[in-house]
Amino acid sequence: MALSFPDQLVHSNDNYPIVDSKSVSGASFTVGSIAERDLIPQYARRLGQVVTVASQDGEGKVIAATYRYEGDDKKEHPTAPGVFPDYILDTDWKDALNWKDITQDVDGDGNIIQNAQLTADLTATLTVGNISQGRTFVAGTTLETILREMISPYIKPSLSSLQVSFAESGSVFEVGVEITVQSASWTTVVDSEGNEPTTFNLVGTGFSGQPINDVDRSLTALVGSKVQSLTPGIISWTLTAIGDRGDNLSRTFSISIRQRSFFGGTNYPLPASPTNAEVTEVIDRISTSRSLATSKNLTINSTQATEDAGDHFTYYIYPASYGDLSQVTQDGSSPVLSAFTKVGDFDYTNSYGVTASYRVYKSNAPGAFNVGTKLEFE
Repeated sequence: MALSFPDQLVHSNDNYPIVDSKSVSGASFTVGSIAERDLIPQYARRLGQVVTVASQDGEGKVIAATYRYEGDDKKEHPTAPGVFPDYILDTDWKDALNWKDITQDVDGDGNIIQNAQLTADLTATLTVGNISQGRTFVAGTTLETILREMISPYIKPSLSSLQVSFAESGSVFEVGVEITVQSASWTTVVDSEGNEPTTFNLVGTGFSGQPINDVDRSLTALVGSKVQSLTPGIISWTLTAIGDRGDNLSRTFSISIRQRSFFGGTNYPLPASPTNAEVTEVIDRISTSRSLATSKNLTINSTQATEDAGDHFTYYIYPASYGDLSQVTQDGSSPVLSAFTKVGDFDYTNSYGVTASYRVYKSNAPGAFNVGTKLEFE
């Protein structure tokens, strides 16, 4: 029959002492910190002593490390020449260099697994998890390390950035402008085994066909390299590379090419049926907004001088490809599309010699909008 055993043994007969394990020389100790290990009494210390330091993490999981003392067991006393104590001195016992980590792990069933180490280099013959074929683990690597690598997913490298630099500033340019390409630079991220991507190739004006050193992360453009587009769109450069496991990597850098839209006021007497030249005169005179837009949508305040002048008409002129205005809202609530008249479509040539069709809207009355009036065109 099973007997109930108390959590703590206490004396009921002083003739039979109870001995604590900490009072026995050579016992295996479990302590809560290195500091506690250092306080193990001298009479309980010995060469080969095993001590486990166990503590709990924030989730209550027990974290343990096991050490074996491999320092000197008997040395001459530092303050008593010729005296060799039969115990291990504090200076030696507390010296971290005298302790070897022989940590053991526990599996899901609570069985202790010795954290064995390789006694010779080992080269992988297959690709498994985060271990690539041909990777070598040096002698001393723990089996735990190898097993963890086997079950860990492989994360391929990447081209984390690409930047192309120009003599002109910005990343948005007007149609027709010539852009001088100067250089390119990029950064990379290694894969989960620490391998950099290789075999770089940069395609785009100024760089195509140039050899790239795998170590360098920059390249100077060929002398005289320029890009130009006569229509709105995107100009791109693409960097490619290959990962250690053959992954094809790429990163693209792009600039935008756009047409300008124009908003402002002028007292120039635009006739009912103007010519291209007369519309160009209006465009040259208005200056509140000359944005590189991608649509007819525009939100703007009439704050820059002329829209509210008594003899100045308000104009909104944009690429005809954007279509007609569907609405104009004043100060967030009042619909005022009827306050404008579509004059028509006209050819306009920008300062870079590119001609495009532009749609012209003109306020029906001069001085129609006060300074500070918010207008939203859609």
